[in-house]
Amino acid sequence: MSRAVRILAANPRDFNALIAAGRAELELGDLDEAVGFFGRADEIRPNDPAPKVGMGAAIIQTGDARGALRWFDQAQRLGASPALLGADRGLAHDLLGELPEAQADYRAALSGPNANEARRRLALSQAMSGEMDAALRTLSPLIVRSDPAALRTRAFVLALGGQQQLASRAIDQAMPGSAARIGPFFNLLPRLSIAQKAAAVHLGVFPNPGEMQLAAVQQAPAAAAVQRPARQARTKKPKPQKVAVGRRTVVASTPIVPQQQVAVAAPVTTPPARLVATTPSVQSPPQRVAVTPTPAAPAPVVVAPAPVTVADTKVVPLDRLSGIDRLLAQAAPEPSKPKVETSRKPTAAERKAADKKAADKKLAAEKAAADKKAREEAAKIGVAGTHWVQLAGGKNEDRMVTEFKRLQAKKGSPLKGRSGYVSQGKDYFRLLVGPFDDAAEARAFVNKLAKADVDGFSWSRTPAQIKIEKLPSK
Repeated sequence: MSRAVRILAANPRDFNALIAAGRAELELGDLDEAVGFFGRADEIRPNDPAPKVGMGAAIIQTGDARGALRWFDQAQRLGASPALLGADRGLAHDLLGELPEAQADYRAALSGPNANEARRRLALSQAMSGEMDAALRTLSPLIVRSDPAALRTRAFVLALGGQQQLASRAIDQAMPGSAARIGPFFNLLPRLSIAQKAAAVHLGVFPNPGEMQLAAVQQAPAAAAVQRPARQARTKKPKPQKVAVGRRTVVASTPIVPQQQVAVAAPVTTPPARLVATTPSVQSPPQRVAVTPTPAAPAPVVVAPAPVTVADTKVVPLDRLSGIDRLLAQAAPEPSKPKVETSRKPTAAERKAADKKAADKKLAAEKAAADKKAREEAAKIGVAGTHWVQLAGGKNEDRMVTEFKRLQAKKGSPLKGRSGYVSQGKDYFRLLVGPFDDAAEARAFVNKLAKADVDGFSWSRTPAQIKIEKLPSK
């Protein structure tokens, strides 16, 4: 990542450095920054499949399977191979409940750069199909090598197969002391539909209690159909199930023991992870693009104080295991009170007045909700504006004020009289000036900076949810 950033500091349009930076951010779980790098690369080479592969890999981590598939389709039309796409495109199919298509993609990816991740995801998909023996055989080469992510994946495979006791032992072996906390999560997996299971084990997205109860009722026939493929080889293929994305429990910080992170497929030495059996797939190391990614529907809700919304895909640090504790502790909804019939039926005039009053109340509530949402969205993004000029970037936000004053003080600097801004990131902050009306005006300002020996390059705020705040004046 640091090498790519150094190259971009010298040449902001270096295509290979943008791809490398995007992959590095994707590996770190910073989807916003990953999409941003891939988007800039796509602007430079719109006919190259690499940025589109990266975009799909980032978008699938938000749960938007259909949006990701559109990016993968574009990449394949431009020459991307199934071996390169398979690990992430298979995940998209899993989230849609399309298990045969997912497994075909995973198998194609076994010869690609993401072979280990594809193998772990294939095992999970096979377990969701009821093919337990095949799933464990798929994992075997990684288990023999004591791959930490594969050991955690094996626990999820066993849980998906209904072997909760073995799953608890396996997760305790992979993450000592964690079985008591993750065990209840394993116990809930059988109640989910195929697509909900995929969202839970791959992304840590868990449905709310009402959706789980519905899935429990609908799951039996779907599971039976998947578990007996030989008998149904000639039957009509069932309609894929959509992901019922519900409560999202995001993880990434305090381990239970020093080496113990939440159950994720990435090695234990990776940065904060999610409580899922696998980690975000990357075509090479790590979000935003001029073409706004299609939002997932319905949107996942992050269980924790975090800047994560439907479009904001950034994974924020918090303890996913505690999020699962809160999920399991949710009380069942209170039973509705029976309606009491009145002895006298209302007149037509009374019904009309009551209907009008209810309609007016509904409109007022909708307007109040829309106003509140608009205020919240405005607060999330801070200062409005799409086109900016980036002056510097780094991990230390506190140094941005000092750096802006230093650049402002240069002889003939066009920054004099202007205010500085900083974009909010996970491990990377941008020092900005702007906003400008369009990209052309931003590029013109870059030329003015160059005459004063001040480096900078134009930067587009995509997606629009990136928060930008004004630097303090002191």
